[in-house]
Amino acid sequence: IGKELGNDPEAEADMRGSLGTTYSILGDPVKGEAQLLLAIQRLKRATGGSPRLAGDLYVRLCDTLSFEGRYTEALRACQESLALARIHGSSLGISTVMHDTAYMTVKTGAPLENAEELYREALQAGLREGAPKLLSAIINTRIGDLRQRLGDLAGGADLLREAERVLRSEAGPPIEIIPVLSALAAGCRMRGDYGTATRYLNEAVDLLTGRPTPYLGRDQIE
Repeated sequence: IGKELGNDPEAEADMRGSLGTTYSILGDPVKGEAQLLLAIQRLKRATGGSPRLAGDLYVRLCDTLSFEGRYTEALRACQESLALARIHGSSLGISTVMHDTAYMTVKTGAPLENAEELYREALQAGLREGAPKLLSAIINTRIGDLRQRLGDLAGGADLLREAERVLRSEAGPPIEIIPVLSALAAGCRMRGDYGTATRYLNEAVDLLTGRPTPYLGRDQIE
C-alpha cells in the first residue's frame, strides 16, 4: 500500500482503513488499530483532506478500540466521527455513527439518559436514510434495554417485543436477536417471572452454541 499509494494520501488512507477494519473483524484489533491510526495520519497529509472519510475512519477506530475493551478511547473516537458526520455526512450512515456513539456512552458508564437520547436520534436518522429494518430493530433493542434499566419495565418490554417480532421474521433468526432475548430475560427477572426469563436465556444459549447464524440477516450481507 505504501509503495503503490504513497503519492495519494487519501487513497492510501482509504485502503488502510479497509485493511484495519478487516484485521479487527478477523480478531486482531491491535493490528487493526495500527492501520486505522496510520490511515488517519496519512489523510491529514492530503490537500484539503476528506472530512467524510476521516469521520468513517474514526468510527471504525471506535469499533476497533471497543474490541480491545478501551471504551473511553472508543467513545472519544466515535464523538469525533459524529461531529464530522453531522456536517459532512457518512458513507456508513449517520444512524450507524450515532448508534455506536450511544453504545460507547453506555459502556463508559455515562448517564443512561444521554445514551437513550442518542439512540432515539439514531432511530430517526435511520428512518430518514432508509436504513435496513434490522438496524431499527437493533436500536429499539438498545432503547428497550435502557428503558428497563431506568425503571420503565412496560415501555422497555414493548420496544423489545417489537424488535423480537422484526428479527423473528428473518430466516435464522439472525444473531442480533440474542441481545433482545437477554434483555427480555432481564425484564422478566425484574418482574419475578423466572420461568419465562429462563426460556429466553435457554434460547439464546442454543443460538450461540447450536449453529451459525447470519449477521444482520442473510439479505443484508453485501
